[in-house]
Amino acid sequence: MSFANTEKIFVIVLSCAFFSCMHNYYYLTSLSCAEIVDSIVAVVNDDIVSLYELNRDIKPYENKIRKLSYSRYEKQKLLVKVREDKLNQLIDKKLIDQEIKNLKIPFSEQEVDSAIDRIKRANNVSHKEFLEELAKEGLTIAEYRQKIKEQILRTKIVNVAIKSKIIITQDDIKEYYEKNIDKYKSEKKYHLRNIIMKHTVIYTEQSEKAILKKLEAILKKLKAGASFETMARNYSESSMADEGGDLGLFSLNSLSPKIRNVVEKLKPGAFSQIVDTDKGYQIFYLENIEQESTKSLDEANLEIEEKLYNLKVNEKFESWLKELRNKGHVNIFKKRISNMEQGISNIE
Repeated sequence: MSFANTEKIFVIVLSCAFFSCMHNYYYLTSLSCAEIVDSIVAVVNDDIVSLYELNRDIKPYENKIRKLSYSRYEKQKLLVKVREDKLNQLIDKKLIDQEIKNLKIPFSEQEVDSAIDRIKRANNVSHKEFLEELAKEGLTIAEYRQKIKEQILRTKIVNVAIKSKIIITQDDIKEYYEKNIDKYKSEKKYHLRNIIMKHTVIYTEQSEKAILKKLEAILKKLKAGASFETMARNYSESSMADEGGDLGLFSLNSLSPKIRNVVEKLKPGAFSQIVDTDKGYQIFYLENIEQESTKSLDEANLEIEEKLYNLKVNEKFESWLKELRNKGHVNIFKKRISNMEQGISNIE
């Protein structure tokens, strides 16, 4: 079991008051405060991004990059890019959380209770087992509840600020269909199921090995004749677990290259080895292959509407974040980032 689908914990304890505003207006009350400020990599309005947060979020990617069969220079470039991306993601989270407070998004602790109950049911664990898994990941129940609360609130503000304002018309759908008619011609579709175990929130080699050990045990049972659907219901960490891991129909081109290479080699009724993906470790099962006929506009209507809706959500979300940055005060300490990047040169 893993709870990596929620966003990472941020816990910072500051032992003294250290500044009141940005740039030349910092007022440090002691040497220990100065040491704390040295660990700050960005200021976001009246909040900070700490070096601790940044290093924590980068750690899983750093460990994976170190294992790649790339040159030292290529690894350095990847790490610098990951550091830049993660810093921007942390800044965006701060801005979103501040906007949540400004808009006073409603929230109830019962929403957290319901979310945790769903997670326990999806993973088929008791409350005691759930607490044990949290402890393995270095989390208390209070910390995990806070994470769930943040995730719920972020979902709510996206609904309020973005999704509620999006309208897809029939003209939009028709225009998309006509421009992309090739996508709706006769095509081979692969009916897939999966069993997934997600990467842990706090990456350690031990935690990753524990996940792989569980999946290897599942793979062994599958090879011995266990039902894939039953194994998915009992062990998969997916919202589709109750459906036996049923993911639906996919064309090969709609899959990521890594998954496509695995799926196209499967025969109906066969399952894959363990595949390391961005979403976690997965085992795929090919239910069957179907040859779909050309879809009419009416048949493709709902599919296109959903696609256009998601495209507009992503577009407006990026625009909304840009607006938050423009009206806020974001100060990145580039010199400190540069110093950290120089340290990356030691990577093997």
